Amino acid sequence: MTTSSAESRAPVSRALLNQRGTVQGGVYSVIADATAGWATEAFLGNDSYTTTAVTSQLVGVAVEGDVLVTHAHVVHGGRRTVVASAEVYRRRPGSSDRLVALVTCQQLVLEAS
Repeated sequence: MTTSSAESRAPVSRALLNQRGTVQGGVYSVIADATAGWATEAFLGNDSYTTTAVTSQLVGVAVEGDVLVTHAHVVHGGRRTVVASAEVYRRRPGSSDRLVALVTCQQLVLEAS
């Protein structure tokens, strides 16, 4: 994490796959929301917040054995809301990372701790 960004890595196991053998679409959103939350937490410091909206665009697929690498950063940091953008990439040995999802998360700032 930095002051307004975060990165995560998650190996793709069989438990994350749908009936077609690719990562279930909601998994990308969950991982992106968590990573965006860490970026939001880094940005806010001690303030409490909660996710109020998640918008996902799936543009590729990942399969068992891949690693999902997510980069999130705060694109709007207001007093009451924070918006973070996350890019989820598929990493495979021997090939370049490939974008599989773009996710935007809106956080509502609740109160200072």
